[in-house]
Amino acid sequence: MQYREVPFYHFLIHGRGTSCWHIRIKKVNYVIKDSWTHASRINCETDILEKIKDLKGVPCLITAWMVEIGGLSDRTDVCHPMPLDTLSSDVRLHRRLLMQPVGTPLAEFVSIRELLSMLIDILDSTSKPIA
Repeated sequence: MQYREVPFYHFLIHGRGTSCWHIRIKKVNYVIKDSWTHASRINCETDILEKIKDLKGVPCLITAWMVEIGGLSDRTDVCHPMPLDTLSSDVRLHRRLLMQPVGTPLAEFVSIRELLSMLIDILDSTSKPIA
């Protein structure tokens, strides 16, 4: 596996703490999405991607998994035990998704015209019926 770049990084003190990496495995490009998912939403993103997988322009989910450390799932309630008065609803699970294709980050467009052209292409492709 070859590390390529970090196309997205979003850190919050309270939230998903999402990062995405562009990687290459055997000359094939992928995106790994690494996030801390709320325990009640463990399969939401995976389920949604599975349901809309045949729509044009939707990333293809290759696989999803829980990050493990020492054979145990990486969770906020294990890493940082919560006080008894804290609700268990704050538990987050460390998840990763492997997806394709790799797109161009919005920040890399050289002009507004180029960005708008891409957005028009997306809108045009979604208005056509799927064969």
